[in-house]
Amino acid sequence: MIGDRMGQEEQIRVRRLKRDEHGRTRALWEEIFSEDSPAFLDYYYTQMADHNEIYAIEDCRRLQAMLQLNPYQIQAGTYLGKMNYIVAVATKEGCRGRGYMTALLKEACRAMYREGMPFTFLMPAAEAIYYPHGFRFIYRQKQGTVVSGQKAPYLECIPAEESDCVEAAAFAERLLKNEKASVYAKRDVFYYKRIRREQISENGGLLMLRENGVLKGLVYFASEGEEWELREPLLETAEGNQKEWLSQAAYQLCKKEGCRMHCEGFGTEPEKPVIMARVVCLEAFFGCFMAKEDLEGDIRVSDAILPENEGRWHLSAKKGQPISASRETLIRAAALEGEEKREKKPIPVSVLMSVLSGYLSIEELERAEENRIPAEAKSLLQKIKPWNKIVLNEIV
Repeated sequence: MIGDRMGQEEQIRVRRLKRDEHGRTRALWEEIFSEDSPAFLDYYYTQMADHNEIYAIEDCRRLQAMLQLNPYQIQAGTYLGKMNYIVAVATKEGCRGRGYMTALLKEACRAMYREGMPFTFLMPAAEAIYYPHGFRFIYRQKQGTVVSGQKAPYLECIPAEESDCVEAAAFAERLLKNEKASVYAKRDVFYYKRIRREQISENGGLLMLRENGVLKGLVYFASEGEEWELREPLLETAEGNQKEWLSQAAYQLCKKEGCRMHCEGFGTEPEKPVIMARVVCLEAFFGCFMAKEDLEGDIRVSDAILPENEGRWHLSAKKGQPISASRETLIRAAALEGEEKREKKPIPVSVLMSVLSGYLSIEELERAEENRIPAEAKSLLQKIKPWNKIVLNEIV
């Protein structure tokens, strides 16, 4: 439970719903996200809401607002474990402006902190909604247009059956490791069975691209009316060949040459910021990273939502080893720092996310946010290896 004060000193009460109550939230989803089809929601409430977590705010048992946490096995640098993807943050129109979303985010973050999750992530409707709560973009998605071409005899594109998911999972895991992806959802058999069903709920599926019989690519597809869309291709071929391969995937869908379709995850159009993330358990977050060189030093951190992350942190690691982080007690910190150092402005957890995720360099961040990082902290952060490649492209 959480007590967050409103203007009239009324308490907002957040409750985690029991599993058998999850279906109650579908009506609010349909009201707020009216663009989603009944087929998609049928999929979601049987394949995701049957094992996720849902936090809600109610008035006389009437649902007023909700936030859902969908669990994924995430590889994040040296970390492998459960992390939550925040989806369906929704408030009834007549209840907005009361602090409900803030209350839901706080309670969800506190619960995830207790589980020791390094961070959480979401696909925002608008950056400005989540920016004040410490979320920052970490993943840009390529965008482009693919035109179907003449069918090539050496390449076949076949919609995957559920039995193909074992092969798809093994291919994707190998490719992502070979590409040295730092952060991605683990591609196991369960992942591809679920994601295939998700695409089918949107009149699509999963295409398997085989070159002379050998699996060399995967690409999701969906359709709305006569409009096709390709999503997030994973292709094991030279970059120069990718356009041709995707033109073959497009041909498989429309069965003729010259069809134009949007492709998410490939193209030369300006990249689109898609996924934002927020630090949850700072100790675990630091542990996701390796040292570029031997390091040892202290950094002061602030966190408006999770006070457990605030204070003076001692970081240490040998070159090529994970970062070890320990938070000093207030008494110990005061004794070590002295009054002058304690007056220095701490670094928000959002800055750590932007820099260590590799989304922004320290110099870019200082220009963008006009947030100067103290010299000692800057020197320490520069010794930490940021993430190389992030592939977080799930829809729900």
